[in-house]
Amino acid sequence: MLGANDGIVSTASLIVGVAAAAATRNDVLIACVAGLVAGAMSMAAGEYVSVSSQSDTEQADLARERKELSENVAFEREELADIYVMSIRPGAAGGRSADGEGCLERPLAR
Repeated sequence: MLGANDGIVSTASLIVGVAAAAATRNDVLIACVAGLVAGAMSMAAGEYVSVSSQSDTEQADLARERKELSENVAFEREELADIYVMSIRPGAAGGRSADGEGCLERPLAR
């Protein structure tokens, strides 16, 4: 939603600026199309960088987990079991706050 509003406002501002310069109708139209194309290319490039960064992070995490698994199978098996237990029993030991309340059972309680 914010991205759409940003695109609308920037394109409208460009059109108003060009129109205020006493440009012809064709000049305004060309500026509008150029602004829309530039905005679309900017959004696409930003999304590509975001997805690439996420992919790189995931690949690095998988490589780290593979290395840890090859070095200490027993610990990794125990860690996986703990993650599973926490996913089915939110009040398990790791999900407790300092006062003993199950913070995962009541996430908004303080």
